[in-house]
Amino acid sequence: MTSEKKSIESIFSIRLKKVADLMNKHNIKSYRELATKSGLDPSCFSLAFTGKGKISEKMARAIEEAYNLPLLSLDQEYQCKIETPVYTLENVFDKNARAIYIIDNFNVPADSFYIQIISDLNTLLHAGTLFLFQPIDNIKSLSLNDICLIRHQGKNFIAKYKITNFETQQETFNIFDAKVMAKCIRIEM
Repeated sequence: MTSEKKSIESIFSIRLKKVADLMNKHNIKSYRELATKSGLDPSCFSLAFTGKGKISEKMARAIEEAYNLPLLSLDQEYQCKIETPVYTLENVFDKNARAIYIIDNFNVPADSFYIQIISDLNTLLHAGTLFLFQPIDNIKSLSLNDICLIRHQGKNFIAKYKITNFETQQETFNIFDAKVMAKCIRIEM
């Protein structure tokens, strides 16, 4: 069997498992119920689940649309869930600090963490905004205008990297006077 054929067979088996999980999650009792909502023929599901057929591309996309799933989600293996802690800007590096809550994430580095803005800091940083950070050891991993978490004189700041300094809307810190702690990899509003 060629690797391309193995890959296609793998997608068919992933689709079958994920459709079965979808039926269980949504308490779908019959192929007819799934087919009706998806606008498909129930016999296609019966054939697929008895091993006499496959969940085709057309079927997978129709199911994803009917159940508001992301495009191609039925073709992908399950991803490992990461529990990502959420801290405030003030307590993120406090050794005794506990996360204010946890967010379940997928496809993020295991050591990542969130900072939640508690109150409006300026016109760009509004209360409720979440910044997902990944710790970094070296300033060399930053690019111009990257948003990063820095520490200066015992305080934490969210700043932009500007090659020779870090800038917030109110302050500028020389790169030699501040320690970069983490790089922002996503902002959620």
